[in-house]
Amino acid sequence: MNAHSRPFFALIFVSSVTEILSKEEVSVIVEAERKQSNSNGLSGMAIVLGGNVLRYVEGNEENVIAEFKQASRNYNITNIIKLFDGSIAHRYFENYLFMSNVHPSLSDFKSPEMKEYLEECLSIDSMPMRIIKDFIKNNT
Repeated sequence: MNAHSRPFFALIFVSSVTEILSKEEVSVIVEAERKQSNSNGLSGMAIVLGGNVLRYVEGNEENVIAEFKQASRNYNITNIIKLFDGSIAHRYFENYLFMSNVHPSLSDFKSPEMKEYLEECLSIDSMPMRIIKDFIKNNT
C-alpha cells in the first residue's frame, strides 16, 4: 500500500423496523439510499428479513461513519446495534444492493447471476461476510 492509498472501511449494524412499509415506500427509500451511497463513494447492501434489518456499508471511513450516523437518525428503524467496524482489504460489493423477503420483487438477487454473486461473496472467509451469512441464516 503506498502512502496515498487508504484501506477501505466497513461497518455493519442491525436494527428492527418500526413498521412494515409498502412496496412503493421501500422502493423510494432504496433508490434514495443507492443515490446517496453512489454520490459518497459507498457500496454495500441492505437486507430486510421480516422486521429485521442488516446494513453493510463500505468505502472511505469518514463517509461510512457519516452514513451510519444518518441511518441512526432514521425514524423507520429502532434498536440499532453495531456489529462490526474496521478496515477491510478490499470492497466486497460493487454498488449498493438490496435483499428483502418482505418485498421480494425489489430484491437485487432474483437472477441466477446475482444469486451466484451473493454466494461467492458470502463464501469469502472474512468477519463481515460471516456476519452477513449468519444474519441471513438466522432470519430465513
